[in-house]
Amino acid sequence: MALTDCPCCGNKVSDSANRCPKCGYDFTANKEITNRQTNFFKLPENEQQTLRKEFYSAFPAEKKHMDKVKRHNILYYAVTVFICILTVLFIILYFTKAFNILSLIVFAVFLLISLILVIVVKIRTPILNKRTLLHDIRLANWLNESKQLQFPIELTIKQQIIYNRLIAEENSRKEKGK
Repeated sequence: MALTDCPCCGNKVSDSANRCPKCGYDFTANKEITNRQTNFFKLPENEQQTLRKEFYSAFPAEKKHMDKVKRHNILYYAVTVFICILTVLFIILYFTKAFNILSLIVFAVFLLISLILVIVVKIRTPILNKRTLLHDIRLANWLNESKQLQFPIELTIKQQIIYNRLIAEENSRKEKGK
């Protein structure tokens, strides 16, 4: 019994298995396609961008989500820079002895604003990460079904648990739609 790579997730699987134990990829239904599949990430960058644009035109909600993720990342880095600048200003004020009650109040207000922003970013991050994982699953399925391309997804153990749950939800949604 030999081991082969799963074309969907890259996991080592017995060549006699019907499904991948990691991602649930069905080998029996996709044996013919598997032989001619290539990895999405081995394509040139411009072809990857073209395929992503095609995916987003077919699924506009996915494009909307990725734009939201980009805005979230910008907010995250802006908050980080803001806190760094605030810290530097506080240190400068402290060492130049220009530290008075007004500067302390201004510092406290800015610190409060930055803490609120950090809390908002922290609350939204797991939600966006779960949604991004779902986006990657949909992109992988679309590339696999319509373009015969692999889109391997590297996951942590926690992400693997979420991934398995999302795959099960996606499959049950597909079955209800039939």
